[in-house]
Formats: sequence, structure tokens, C-alpha cells
Amino acid sequence: MSARGKGYSDPWANISQNKLLPNGTKEEILKRYYEPNFPVIKAEEHAEFEAVCQELAKRVADLFEKKRAQLERTFNKTDLAERGWAFSDITQYLYAAVQRGARELLEERGVLPTPEQHQNGVRWVFWAEEPSADADK
Repeated sequence: MSARGKGYSDPWANISQNKLLPNGTKEEILKRYYEPNFPVIKAEEHAEFEAVCQELAKRVADLFEKKRAQLERTFNKTDLAERGWAFSDITQYLYAAVQRGARELLEERGVLPTPEQHQNGVRWVFWAEEPSADADK
């Protein structure tokens, strides 16, 4: 049976013809050799976490909003305004700093695992989320 007859491209035909993967279909090959090495969160799995994540997001947002005046007072002590920047120009930075600090604290406490070092020497954590539109595919 020829892989070319099944509509596979030449590389797939060569793999099949040369029996590099005996009795392997294209789908089996893709699953075995091309599956991501990080978790992919499917839409239905995302939905399971949604309520708890939204509750946490609301609490973080409420706390950030509550501390906004203090952050703005701190901004006024810097020379950022003299350099032409407004408080609104750095609010995304401030939120990212809070998020980064929280992640580091949770890692220190053992609640979040620290990023693993990969073969290229870089430490990273990665995941992917299935878009809602793709949930039924």
C-alpha cells in the first residue's frame, strides 16, 4: 500500500515506502513524533477552571484597584512625570511587576514549580490554550 496513493506528500510517501515507521499511519506518526511537549489546555478543560480563575482574578483586580492611589503617590515621587510620562503609561508595567512578584513568592513557597532548565539551557514554562472556536474540532 502506497502512502502516495493515500494523498500524503512526498516525505510521507518516503517514510511509508522505506518503512521507517512500520505500519504507521500519518496520524500515528504525527501523534508519536509531533505532539507538543507541553500541556495543551482544551476548551472544556479551561471551562472547568473558569469559575475559580475568575474568582481569583476578581480578588487580584480588587486589590490592585485598592492600591492604585498608593501606586500613584509613589509615581509622583519619581521623575517619570518630569520625563513626560503619565501614571497611566506605567500601569501595565506595575501590574506585570505585581504578577511577577506573586509568581516568585508562590515558587518560593512551593505552590508553583520553578521553571525547569531545558536542553538549550533556558528555563521556561509553557502551555497552550485551545481557542474556543476550535473546541469542536
